[in-house]
Amino acid sequence: MPTTPHHFAVTVSGSAHDVNLLAETIPFDDVASSAWINPDQNTGRFDMFFDAREDADRAAGELQRYLATDLYAGCEFAMHVHEIAHEDWAESWKIHFHPMRVSPRLVVRPSWDSIELREGELEIIIDPGMTFGTGLHGSTQGCLQLLDRLAGPSPTGSVLDVGCGSGILSVAAAMLGYREIVGFDNYGESMAIAMQNARRNGATCRFLEADISEFVAEAPYDVVLANVLTGVLCRHAPEVAAYVATEGRLVLSGILTEQYHSVVMSYAEQGFAECDRAVIDEWTSGCFRRQEQA
Repeated sequence: MPTTPHHFAVTVSGSAHDVNLLAETIPFDDVASSAWINPDQNTGRFDMFFDAREDADRAAGELQRYLATDLYAGCEFAMHVHEIAHEDWAESWKIHFHPMRVSPRLVVRPSWDSIELREGELEIIIDPGMTFGTGLHGSTQGCLQLLDRLAGPSPTGSVLDVGCGSGILSVAAAMLGYREIVGFDNYGESMAIAMQNARRNGATCRFLEADISEFVAEAPYDVVLANVLTGVLCRHAPEVAAYVATEGRLVLSGILTEQYHSVVMSYAEQGFAECDRAVIDEWTSGCFRRQEQA
């Protein structure tokens, strides 16, 4: 778990759809945050955490103006700034995270809960802390489903996890049989959480703190997983495409279905074409390979 205390939070509540949209598009990339959805009640909440009240108030004002843009037309949010204890933000998301089957072979569960596995199932134990990646979100599930199909019975080659967050995709790759796995994220606290999750599952993965704009791959990877914001995927398409080996596969996620075409076009410009996709709720994830040259 992260150990740095945050004393104030900006909390935004709304419908599951509206909170999902906010979590996907929010511009505060460098702020510790968490989001959860209660599918039974069709509700959700998004929290951003700060050390100082003035920083929280400033962020709330900026966010209020952002929520008034056309992107959120028709959305209804309630927002408030409040003081919290460290234990509150570090632990409260746990009530929404339960074991789940996310693909034919992959089962994700938190360390404090259990599930009886069926024949052929692989268990991934994840404690995400304040980092994205429980398997609950449609974009993560889509990524895991595509990775499961892509791995097949005997996967080979290397895997790069772009924006690794909790390390769930890296751990899943290891559980499916991949052996050379590297993940990176620009949120420093992700490193400790991802490494902890890898150790918890007996997975051999290497995690680095880096931004897409600065990460340099030691060699092209056979599988590249990028479950990040749509804007980041499009803006950094040349860098992400360069990570992929000539015969490799690229799995892109974190994409609202209405934005998926723009991602497809961005990577078509880099010579990639879709070869598989997964659609979960309003989220579309795609698997891509290099187009054959005429």
